[in-house]
Amino acid sequence: MRFYRFFLLACLAPFIFAPISSAQALDKIRLATNWRAQAEHGGFYQAMVDGTYAQYGLDVTILQGGPQQNAELLLAAGRVDFALGANLFQMFEAVRQKTPIVKVASIFQIDPVVLLSHPQAGLDKFEDLPNATAFIASDFMVSAWRWLKQAHGFRDEKIKPYGFNPAPFLADKQSIQQGFLTSEPFAIEQMGGF
Repeated sequence: MRFYRFFLLACLAPFIFAPISSAQALDKIRLATNWRAQAEHGGFYQAMVDGTYAQYGLDVTILQGGPQQNAELLLAAGRVDFALGANLFQMFEAVRQKTPIVKVASIFQIDPVVLLSHPQAGLDKFEDLPNATAFIASDFMVSAWRWLKQAHGFRDEKIKPYGFNPAPFLADKQSIQQGFLTSEPFAIEQMGGF
């Protein structure tokens, strides 16, 4: 009888103690996002909730970004292990400045950055946009804005700071605003009705 108890315990031990050992073996990872939680980041949060990270031996902490945070600099400084970048222009700038980071994936195959204008404001064609007041954030100025100036005649004197609030854009019918295809159009539709 004693032998059977020992045998049963020996057979069950790997199953009884497996969760404990696998929980202790999780590698801690810090991931910085390029913005607050949003639809584009859904898969990263879902993997936390459904246990995918743990299944692969990872204990992931997600640090949300925001308007005054730079995920790439947090990565270069060693404060996080992985970072979501906003766009490829920022990666080019990091390479130019010899920032010690490596890009490992591209989530979007096409950059979802957009320029938004008001309906019936005479800003229906791309060639009309350089003459409009442009609500642009600082990260956009060091990325896509440089290309817009060089290739399409956009001018710095037309820039007004974009603080990630569409209210100034909504108040100025002759303006344009930078946006992310999956975020700002929805917010403007909700606030501005178009």
